[in-house]
Amino acid sequence: MIVRDLTNNISLIIVLCLFYRLTFYKWKHFKIPQEVIIGILFGSIAVIGMLNPLRFAEGIIFDGRSIVISLAGIFGGAPAAILAAILAGAYRIWIGGAGAMTGVGVIVSSAAIGVLYGNYATQKRTIRAGDFLILGFLVHLCMLAWMLTLPQEIIPMVLAPITIPLLTLYPLATLILGHFLLVQRQGVINEMELSTSREAIETTLGMAAFPIVITSEQSGRILFCNTSFKTRFFGPAEDPIGQAILGIYADPEDRNRFLAEVSRSTANVPLELNLKHASGDVHPSLVTATKTTYRGEAAFVGVITDISEIKCSLDALKKSEERFRVTFERAAIGLANVSLDGRWLSVNRKICEFLGYRKEEFAELTYDQVAHADDYGIYRDQVERLLTGKRQTIRMDSRYAHRDGTRRWGRLTVSLAKGESSGPEYLILFIEDISARKEAENVVQIGEQYFSQIFMAISFGIAQIDSRTGKFERINQTYCDLVGYSQEEIMGMVFQEITHPDDLQADIDNMNLLRANRLRDFSMEKRYLHKNGDVVWVKLTVLPMWKSGDPPSRHIAIIEDITQHKIAEGDLQKHRNHLEELVEERTRDLQLIINTMTDRELRMTELKKEIDQLNRKLAVR
Repeated sequence: MIVRDLTNNISLIIVLCLFYRLTFYKWKHFKIPQEVIIGILFGSIAVIGMLNPLRFAEGIIFDGRSIVISLAGIFGGAPAAILAAILAGAYRIWIGGAGAMTGVGVIVSSAAIGVLYGNYATQKRTIRAGDFLILGFLVHLCMLAWMLTLPQEIIPMVLAPITIPLLTLYPLATLILGHFLLVQRQGVINEMELSTSREAIETTLGMAAFPIVITSEQSGRILFCNTSFKTRFFGPAEDPIGQAILGIYADPEDRNRFLAEVSRSTANVPLELNLKHASGDVHPSLVTATKTTYRGEAAFVGVITDISEIKCSLDALKKSEERFRVTFERAAIGLANVSLDGRWLSVNRKICEFLGYRKEEFAELTYDQVAHADDYGIYRDQVERLLTGKRQTIRMDSRYAHRDGTRRWGRLTVSLAKGESSGPEYLILFIEDISARKEAENVVQIGEQYFSQIFMAISFGIAQIDSRTGKFERINQTYCDLVGYSQEEIMGMVFQEITHPDDLQADIDNMNLLRANRLRDFSMEKRYLHKNGDVVWVKLTVLPMWKSGDPPSRHIAIIEDITQHKIAEGDLQKHRNHLEELVEERTRDLQLIINTMTDRELRMTELKKEIDQLNRKLAVR
């Protein structure tokens, strides 16, 4: 029964998706609001679902209306949800039965949850597929709550078989339907935007002041042109659409050159061609062409500029200069032009921030005044190599003097600017502020030196070991003394080689747990094999050098010699065993004495009884 109901719901989903796409695409042709059309559509689908429901008892039915009504709130908002709920609710009341009011409650709550969740989900972001799963769960959890309003005697009969499908299959159906509708709506929106965009582009191109033409790649006939193109090359009375583009070329060979150049490139191709106007005059023109697709046909789009008009060139040059100025000024690193004799020609704001000077102050400065003396010598040598062609660029870390007297580090890249016909003109400097990085490197270097000093001077054995191979990477003298090997000998070994065989597996097991991040560190007592063959007892503590979540790299092993302690423990155990043997022996002797005394007491008691019997006999005589 439930399988049949779900089959019906899937059918409804398909019908709804098809009609929803059509409705969404065609709604603008109707004179009524889109929300009303969506509300009627979703409400009608909900009614259709109730025509063939899953029947539990007379007047108690289950179908897909809760899914459809909740999605009406998502895709049509409150108006659509209300209208769909009214249609579905009216039909449910008409059906009647014991579950009528429960069914209407489910419809109302589904619409309300759909609207509220839709508003919540779209406040800060677009709705996602996962939102439909949450929506389905909330709607059908509320639906289960409405089941409690049914007559008491049939509530268990309804809840037992329907709870799991309601909380699993129905939310999944909501997810599938919602996601499919979302994709359909977005597809239609994209199609409408594409169509609108194409129309807007054609309208914009048609109104453009410069000639624009689209021609077929195969036939060379004109597929589209704007008014400017038509007026300039054909005249206002003639229609160019469908005519061959070849007629506007002053030299027919230019057409072949055009096709060859554009076919070799996928980007815009600028070509200088002589084109014949409608007046018969020939004008040198710049044709910027590129491949495109127009209404499904491979084509070329060409933008034509009459280069006899110098103003176009001047405007283009002005825009180019402005773009360069903005790029230069707003660059994220320091940019500067420096003359060959070291004068600052131009600087951007990052250079000013880096050195602490205002732009106008750089006119009175030279490069050597702000560069560190030691680094400036290297800089001049490299510039000489640049000027002689031995190098193309210079890259170096250099120190600079800030205006406040502090030292700054910069990563310097230098290129040579050359004129088209003259020699080198100036230097282009890129300076990235790396002062903070250099400070950090200095701190790390000092820390490494301090760590090495402590490492070697500490009074107990310590070693740095590769956690993946067990190979010793660094070791202090105390460690070497404990195991009897020199530093040169032990640096070629792994810790497994000097570990007692009986302790090796426990050590490896602990290391595996440490590498798996199941231990933060570990300590254990183990035996090392001294170079001379003696057994050395140590207390081992292992600390990882990698951060949690990072792959294991290396660890610190700290060892403390406990051999004497172990010997003392052995002697103590021997004394303890001897005392236990003495106590056991004395206990046996005492037990023997107790047993002997007990036997004597028993014999005395028997003797006393015999004397008493004898006295009684004498008294009778």
